[in-house]
Amino acid sequence: MNENNVFINNTPENFWKMRFLDKYMQGHRGFIAGGCFKNILSNEQVKDIDIFFESQEDFQDAVNYYNELIESGNSKWKFKYRNDKACAFQEEGSKILIELVESVFGHPEEILEAFDFTVSKFAYYKKAIILEESDGVEYALLYHKDFFEHLHQKRLVIDNMIPFPISTWERSYRYKGYGFNMCRETKKKLLAAIRQTNENDEGLSFYLQGGWD
Repeated sequence: MNENNVFINNTPENFWKMRFLDKYMQGHRGFIAGGCFKNILSNEQVKDIDIFFESQEDFQDAVNYYNELIESGNSKWKFKYRNDKACAFQEEGSKILIELVESVFGHPEEILEAFDFTVSKFAYYKKAIILEESDGVEYALLYHKDFFEHLHQKRLVIDNMIPFPISTWERSYRYKGYGFNMCRETKKKLLAAIRQTNENDEGLSFYLQGGWD
């Protein structure tokens, strides 16, 4: 937990629904973060899984891992697309698309802080541990302290910065379709941020171009 007690650490052993994500954590050093947890914990179909990385090297290693699986001929993974934000793959017969995110790098907490809505601030990552015979890893969860409250209430709350106000505004329409509504304070924050946005700013729709759900 950080010094402001904004994020909570937990173990996936307390959330058995998360364990199917383990297969998407294999073969790379990335971590899963974003909107898929809203779906999982609401018993809804997961459409895509966003995998983030701490560095460009880690991202490229993950791309190579999936490409090698495809080239081996012994895997059902298929390449889907590549743009300047993410590289996507999908397993044959699965409805879930995985997006390896290249648009931003950082530790789990850094990535969650960059998200706009609190109901997106949830991450599943690998934590290094010291074993008796060798070092290893275990899976861990990190999420906003108000995540479950706002998920239950279906509230859209912005508790931090709004780096891409227009994208956040557009994303609010998508969440509206899921039954989520912005609280009054969030509406005021977003309106003020939009008023300060230059129509020529780069990244107006940053969140909508892959890897940010």
